Amino acid sequence: MEWFHRNIGRLFGVVYLVPAAYFVCKGLVSRGGKAKLGGLGVLLLGQGAMGWYMVASGLEKELGERADAVPRVSQYRLTSHLSLAYLLYAGLSLYGWNVLRANRLAKGKCKASAEALRVLLERPAVVSYRRRITAATLLVGTTCLSGAMVAGLDAGLIYNEFPTMGLGIAPPLSELWSPHFARGDVLTGMWRNLTENPATVQLGHRVLAMTTFFALSALWWQGRKLPLPRAAHAMLYAMYGLAWVQVCLGISTLVNFVPIAHASAHQANSVLLLASALRLYHVLRPLPRLV
Repeated sequence: MEWFHRNIGRLFGVVYLVPAAYFVCKGLVSRGGKAKLGGLGVLLLGQGAMGWYMVASGLEKELGERADAVPRVSQYRLTSHLSLAYLLYAGLSLYGWNVLRANRLAKGKCKASAEALRVLLERPAVVSYRRRITAATLLVGTTCLSGAMVAGLDAGLIYNEFPTMGLGIAPPLSELWSPHFARGDVLTGMWRNLTENPATVQLGHRVLAMTTFFALSALWWQGRKLPLPRAAHAMLYAMYGLAWVQVCLGISTLVNFVPIAHASAHQANSVLLLASALRLYHVLRPLPRLV
């Protein structure tokens, strides 16, 4: 799996950089497009560098001294690696959708009149709804990254029940605030417990996940009756359905002690959920004015 992951990452770099260089050299990309392609290329290279930096954290000398040792990488570097992956995915998606929409508008392929659609997207109710979608998209991304912290700490292997955690909704304060993770430092102890204490990290992910689910549910409820474009309504229902799937996969992963298949499906669906939120945001963005 490690070999496959590394080589598909390298292949992705070639698939992106070679055509990008070709189109730029042929003069087929605008000045703004060149800046975006360059930024995405830098982000792609940064993603590879962060992957190397993450793997390096698992090559500690102590591991080589134990025959039964299991290499572990830093949860901070793992989360950073995933953060760059999500940013790259979002950047590629938004840039691609922008190009496709501009092309359709330029060729007059939009079913609705471009001016009528522009007026619709500039209505106050739609503008306000788009802002809430933007906030919800950021919330989805934050929840995904908190899941990386859970994975990095194997925090899903404790409190394998839902909705409770042990004898209550949350573990006792003595477990959430552990002197072991605080290391005697009161000022930074809170942050160390939030990012290094498995019980606290799992609780944080649960809170973020349920907050995200209810936020997306509220947006679905509000958006049903708004005069949104047909594509926005379709994506709204897709996002709501994926939110339900994500919650079910998360609970299934937890109560079954994190089987690889469940965990992989949970992470894969998080990408689909983020993509649906991004797409909904993009569909509701004001149309570019083609001169």
